[in-house]
Amino acid sequence: MCAYLDPSDERHTKLKSYCLELLKESGPRWTPEFHKQMTNSFPVWEKEIASKGSSSFNSVCQELMFKVMIKAMTNVDIDNIPESDRPSSADLTKWTGLQLVPVLSVGLPAPIDDLVLHTAPLPFALARGGYDKMFKFLQKYAGEALDVAGKFDLNRDDATHNLIFFTILNGHGGFLRFFPIILKYVNTSGN
Repeated sequence: MCAYLDPSDERHTKLKSYCLELLKESGPRWTPEFHKQMTNSFPVWEKEIASKGSSSFNSVCQELMFKVMIKAMTNVDIDNIPESDRPSSADLTKWTGLQLVPVLSVGLPAPIDDLVLHTAPLPFALARGGYDKMFKFLQKYAGEALDVAGKFDLNRDDATHNLIFFTILNGHGGFLRFFPIILKYVNTSGN
């Protein structure tokens, strides 16, 4: 993983260049895909509000941002993939959580937090199913994004693992964290 390599390592430079190249190539896809997914999400929220009086923004937003990230970064429309091959954001929630455990706190005193969360690594088996499904999906359908790795002398497996980390943990996780905050400020800006 690029994130875990020393910046002086040659592989770090190659992987970082690969990720930046994908960002550059994906530029024209972000706005149209975001617009499409938001347009598809509003009826879901409105239906929930009409039937329940409120709506769960986060559950819809999680899948919305997942689809935006996949389309923008890989040029694959996940809605056109057979359901048996299609990962979901929920498939990767456990994996993302396992990546964040070393920096999480559950609010207990530091020595207890360290003992409970940071003493031993959590087993990857807890997240393997979702991660493997995403890996197979990208290997099968994201050829365009994985072909870019060849420019940087990276093999497809290495590129796939880094694409998952870059797209899901950094991109998707960042959007889930900051998008609701941005919407909150947009909503209150007229007050």
